[in-house]
Amino acid sequence: LIHLQTGHAPLSGYLNHIGKTPLDRCPTCWKHLCEHIQEMVQHYMLDCPVYARERSILDCKLGHNARNFKYLVSSKKGIKVLSIYVAHTKQLDLTSQR
Repeated sequence: LIHLQTGHAPLSGYLNHIGKTPLDRCPTCWKHLCEHIQEMVQHYMLDCPVYARERSILDCKLGHNARNFKYLVSSKKGIKVLSIYVAHTKQLDLTSQR
């Protein structure tokens, strides 16, 4: 989760920035919606429509704090619920094929 706090998460936007991948687009938005949206931490956590169902966990457990990035990555409850979101999306699973 420290990667989410720093913005250095293994997401296409950051990986492209450091030269590890040729594209910066969100692979799930591209696959499901054919939209080229830069995949950065905010998009992954708060905006990606593909993860709306998973994000509902954040909404149910945290209410209005679910969309507060600072709360999600710095409070005990936010981090706990955020780790559930990360596990459900499998987007940061370094062993999965992206």
